[in-house]
Amino acid sequence: MDSRPPMQPDDDTHWQQPPNPNYPVAYWPHHVFTFIPSHAMPLPDPGMYPALPLPSHIGPISTAQLEPLPSAGLNTHTNPSQGTGRATQTKRSEDEKLEHMLAELKEINWTLSRFLNHLFRLKDDDQKPVHRSVSHGLTIRRFLSGQSKYKPIDIIDCWLHDPAGRPDPEVEDDKMYSLEKPFLEIPSARAALTSMVVQLCYRKLLKEMRSAVKGSSGLHGSQVGKRGHKELAWDDLGVQTIKAVRSIAEKHQPLTLQFLTMLASPEPHKRNGVVAVRKTRPPDLVAVEVTSLLNFSHTKFARLHASARAIMFFANGASRGIFNYGSRIAFSQSYTATYATLARMSAQRAEYLKKVGRDRRTGLAMRFDNVQQHTKERERRMGRENVMKIGVAGTVAEMFDYNPDVADVKTRMHLLNQNKRATLDVDSLFEVIDTGHLRQVFVMQWLQTLVNYVPELAHYKPKVSELFRTQASKFRVTDQKTIIHPLGTAAKNENITTELRDTMIDFLGQIGQCEDDYDHDRLIFVGGDGLTFERLLKLKEYMQFQDSAFKRFENVVPFLETWHTEWTYVNLMFETHWGHSLTNDPSKLGHSATKIDQKEPPNLKKVDYYSSIYVAYLVLDVRMLDCFRLHFETPDIFVYFKELASRDALPSLEYLYKTSETLYARYMSRRAYEVALTGDRVTETLGIPLSSEPWRDLGDASTSHAFTSGKSLLGNYNEQTEILHNT
Repeated sequence: MDSRPPMQPDDDTHWQQPPNPNYPVAYWPHHVFTFIPSHAMPLPDPGMYPALPLPSHIGPISTAQLEPLPSAGLNTHTNPSQGTGRATQTKRSEDEKLEHMLAELKEINWTLSRFLNHLFRLKDDDQKPVHRSVSHGLTIRRFLSGQSKYKPIDIIDCWLHDPAGRPDPEVEDDKMYSLEKPFLEIPSARAALTSMVVQLCYRKLLKEMRSAVKGSSGLHGSQVGKRGHKELAWDDLGVQTIKAVRSIAEKHQPLTLQFLTMLASPEPHKRNGVVAVRKTRPPDLVAVEVTSLLNFSHTKFARLHASARAIMFFANGASRGIFNYGSRIAFSQSYTATYATLARMSAQRAEYLKKVGRDRRTGLAMRFDNVQQHTKERERRMGRENVMKIGVAGTVAEMFDYNPDVADVKTRMHLLNQNKRATLDVDSLFEVIDTGHLRQVFVMQWLQTLVNYVPELAHYKPKVSELFRTQASKFRVTDQKTIIHPLGTAAKNENITTELRDTMIDFLGQIGQCEDDYDHDRLIFVGGDGLTFERLLKLKEYMQFQDSAFKRFENVVPFLETWHTEWTYVNLMFETHWGHSLTNDPSKLGHSATKIDQKEPPNLKKVDYYSSIYVAYLVLDVRMLDCFRLHFETPDIFVYFKELASRDALPSLEYLYKTSETLYARYMSRRAYEVALTGDRVTETLGIPLSSEPWRDLGDASTSHAFTSGKSLLGNYNEQTEILHNT
């Protein structure tokens, strides 16, 4: 092993001839040459350089046959002042060194390309690995690892920008950024380098895509099919689908995702010195979408994202033309493939639902309602007519925090046999009501109304919300997703008793409860709107004399949905308290609604829930604000708090809470209701200020200050609601 230090070509050195002259200079291996500085000591002992074997065609060579090693063209002379014959070197310029190296290459009949090829090649002309000498390998390693002054990329950058490397326009294969022609076959440097870059990037992107579209990546689905291949399942589809596709792309296609994100990102620009952040068409989301399109185009099995889009189209009733177009550009699956996927997953979920229905540890709540679809004939012919298709659609929800004892038939029958309902009276119901909790909620509603409408008190809103979540909460349900299973629809009419019976048998069979095989000791909770609830009660009454418990639906417990109960109460409230739109009675909803340009519902016995709740709460909020105005003895409550804010004298939240307690006791409590009915000692008991003038009918004028400016207050309501929601 040669123990000498590696060559240092950047130092001022000159060639010295090794002292072992067994071979001609032309056959000395490269590693026997070394750089020795001009100030170095004399050469070491010749024994350090063992004789190397000669090629077979060359015989022994005597010392007389050897010529001294050329001085590489260096200017040398003898320094007489040193008293020795040692030669010294004159430093050359960079251009002189370059010309000398080119001359040396020409002298040995080598071109620059041949020299560079022999310097860097890994295989010889016979495609056999090249065995480099120690000095050769160390030199190459130092250069390619970036340890030298000039890095490899510096040389390549010079090649790329040198005008001499421009492609020849007359040569067809000499094109830049070519993907068709292999870069090793392109003659010019600039065209070859650019083509090499794009071809290497293409290979890398293709390798990433092939990795991403494998079944193990997750784009095929998470469920193992009949043949062992991955396929889609219901759990793969939902709000988590985009996140799953993104994570798969980040894991298997990082370079592809980065390229597409950079292409989709516009140039950053500033607005008033601040870099604008793009809100619409986020580049990272666009990159994920494009990546999924490319993967689905590469193979139809990478269908996770495409199937999610297709099912969304199917659920929204998209036309076949949209499916055809989406399938053509790999945006979604075809209509046939989407229908087959849904049918397969529905059959699997139906089998799973039967297992859940047989498991007593899982509580199920069934809900259903009637559905209609009007089929209109576009082309009039004999025998064709418009048809109203009527059916029943239902769902089953899994209960959480479920206690199986609640659905035990024997426990229920034992409680019914006790007949405690016979002793139920009004006082017993009052004892069940948690009046303390109701009082807390009502006081918080007063406080919330004030901070929602008064802009100067908006900073109290987070604290009020926190009070609702802590002090005013009771049996708070943890945030968790309810598992809902859709049931197969039935072409029946729930208004017909016999068809409702068939619907119940069908739905019970879908959860594993059939007449020949059902759980006798398990209750099934079935609910819906008011009509469904009433029909179920009638059905159990009509079927009470059947010969089996299943036919009598003894295991079915009807219940009325909470939302429909609330809607019924809203209908009763509007029917009772609306009055007439032109009434002068300020206690009527019709009077207040007219002042703020809200129209009367077409049917007071069945009002639209959301629009009616909006009117009712708006009237309530305005009344409560007017009570605050009277309490603070101010003509305008908004001006009042604005002046307090200008003086930095806003009341604390504790003071406002106590004020809300006072107003609740004065205007909303049960005691206030009873005192107002009697009209006796109202001011002394409740603290309501007494007017100096007797009551008089004002005609068309409003008796409330708040409703004299109802329109402006409605505008203020919408404006402040938007501000508070944004904050």
